[in-house]
Amino acid sequence: MPMPRSPRRRSLAAAALLLLPAAARAQVVRGTVLDVGDRAVPGVVVTLLDASSAVAARALSDERGAYRLLAPGPGTYRVHTLRIGFRPVTSAPVTLAAGEELTRRLVLTGVALALDTVRVADRAACRVGSDTATATFALWEQARGALTATQLTAATRSLGATIITYDRVLDPDGRRMRDQSLAARFGYVVQPWKELSADSLHRLGFVVSDADGSTTYHAPGLEALLSATFLTDHCFRLARSRDPSRIGIAFEPVPARRKADIRGTIWLDRKTSELRDLEFGYVNVSEVQRDRAGGAIQFVRMKDGAWAVSRWSIAMPELEPALPYSMRGAAQPRVAAIRVAGGELALATLGRDTVWASTPLVVVGSVLDSATNAPIADARVALLGTRHEARTDTAGRFRVEGVIPGEYTVEVHTPALDSLVAAQRVTVTLAEGAPPVRVRVASPVRVLAMLCGATTLRPSDGVVFGTVAAAGDTAVPRGVRVIAEWTERAAEDSAARVRWREAPSDAQGTFRLCGLPRATPLVLRAAGGDLGADPVPVTIGVGDRVARARLVLDRRADRGAMFRGVVLDDATLRPIAGAEVAMPEIARRVSTDERGAFRMTDVPAGEHRVLVRFPGFRAIDARLPFAPNGTTDRRIFLTLEPAR
Repeated sequence: MPMPRSPRRRSLAAAALLLLPAAARAQVVRGTVLDVGDRAVPGVVVTLLDASSAVAARALSDERGAYRLLAPGPGTYRVHTLRIGFRPVTSAPVTLAAGEELTRRLVLTGVALALDTVRVADRAACRVGSDTATATFALWEQARGALTATQLTAATRSLGATIITYDRVLDPDGRRMRDQSLAARFGYVVQPWKELSADSLHRLGFVVSDADGSTTYHAPGLEALLSATFLTDHCFRLARSRDPSRIGIAFEPVPARRKADIRGTIWLDRKTSELRDLEFGYVNVSEVQRDRAGGAIQFVRMKDGAWAVSRWSIAMPELEPALPYSMRGAAQPRVAAIRVAGGELALATLGRDTVWASTPLVVVGSVLDSATNAPIADARVALLGTRHEARTDTAGRFRVEGVIPGEYTVEVHTPALDSLVAAQRVTVTLAEGAPPVRVRVASPVRVLAMLCGATTLRPSDGVVFGTVAAAGDTAVPRGVRVIAEWTERAAEDSAARVRWREAPSDAQGTFRLCGLPRATPLVLRAAGGDLGADPVPVTIGVGDRVARARLVLDRRADRGAMFRGVVLDDATLRPIAGAEVAMPEIARRVSTDERGAFRMTDVPAGEHRVLVRFPGFRAIDARLPFAPNGTTDRRIFLTLEPAR
């Protein structure tokens, strides 16, 4: 989609281009493309030409050299090939009847075209001799083959892709980056920007000023570059490069053209004749636009012979008017910033096979304490889903080599987080030019506070993390509640009180119990449905904040029941703290907490006498049934003794 525009801001129309392959027809020409050594040649643009030499169908040979052309109807056709490094080949005419399928074996018998002997002479564009014109045409045929192959690869949408896009804002000199945003997306290898048709570019130009004061810059698309209109609107000549391994085709608008247009150079490798990149700028525009706006497109041939745009960028000056010069009397625009939009193809895949990957990155970064900003040493930094990991040094810095650009989840383990069975995760987009990765890790105390809530975790409290599992079953048991119980005394001579904390397990079978005392024996129990677990003893050390436990549940019928509830004042409905809940027949008793709640575990199955009392209230004495592995919940109301 076009980038957002604002008054006097410059934009690039940038979106994925959807090209659909031609619909299937009954007439087919198929076959393979081979070299003189009888080896398959992938990445050959195979074109079906009709009797008037118009293109009727196109295809790209695959890694086996196979191609398939769908003719629009019966008739006489010729098959034409274009392949970087080989001279074009045109077959003898073939006649296709309605519904017929022919097989043609194409052999690239021409000698591979070498460009390292082509000489470049300084000639004015559109005024070249026949010798230079011939060399320019030969060079253009090589470039056209790669451009067409790139267009066909985008049209088939057969290659999966990881694409990194960026939007950067530079200072007016273009030397310092003010801001940058990166994004990764996954899709297909396509042309990464939306293009106008060749006729629209001819009519409107490559730079369009809109009514709202904004300006849209258009990059040259594959369709435009391959069109007859582009050839008509531009002059071509050979170009010399400072790099002796490259040779170029320079292009610029014909002298009569007045619309905003582009000029630039298509660069090829002298030895392999392969297309490398395209550089362009804008002409017939303002001086600022001519000097500051422009772009570059890089191409790559993959191992299966397909071609794609590997990198692209366009620089756009953002202008704002300055105060009028007193001597000139007219407002002069000035450059407020340079906006650069672009991206790169990070990875291309065909099924599970990687057919191309960009140059690996060296990722550097640091791990810091989120509260103090102090570096954290000996932290393990890993990119999830890969084998890449590193350790931080004493300055908290790390370095990871060989990373393919893309979006990753960075997982950081520190010694402190390991003690909590925790890790810090952040999602980052890694690409060339991206800033160093900085991961700010919360302290263990803060992590515990985030997990438990600051109101439930005191500095003296500890936490038990753990898992629940069902014996003999890989499925995670659901609806399990885990209880931690302990005994405490307010004073040496006071009665012991049973305290507890309760928490549910999650969908992964993990649980955490917060607000537990340290250096105190704890008993963990778990129950859910008809499942129960044997008690597990746990103690959180004096110098520790965390302990871990694993509880295994089964369906044993002889496991005791749970009795829990709350004791309330019948008149006010307020909880009664310190009420005694006893089962005299089995010598069990507990006291209610500040919320009036009580809990009694491992109650033998059967019917038992229950006695509930508190000074000043009438006692309740009743018998209640308890089922094996069951839970009995009661709300118990005590009534005040009448005044005497």
